[in-house]
Amino acid sequence: MADHPWLQAAAIEYWRLLMEVVGACQPSGLSRGDLLDRCASTWGLVYGIARLDIHGKIPQTVPADPVALVHSGIDAIYRGWQE
Repeated sequence: MADHPWLQAAAIEYWRLLMEVVGACQPSGLSRGDLLDRCASTWGLVYGIARLDIHGKIPQTVPADPVALVHSGIDAIYRGWQE
């Protein structure tokens, strides 16, 4: 990405936004390391579903569309953070 400064700048800005959003959903006192772990997990879920969809790898037997899958995945992650 160093060859494409505008892509690098966008990635940094999106990561900052992700940290802000995920951080707002966390209990107080969460360490920065745990926040970074949770951001990476959230990013991986969304990225993974998007890649599967782009490549037609989500089985047609799955009734939910990719947006619904992302929402249900984020809901599951969020519930886990609250325990």
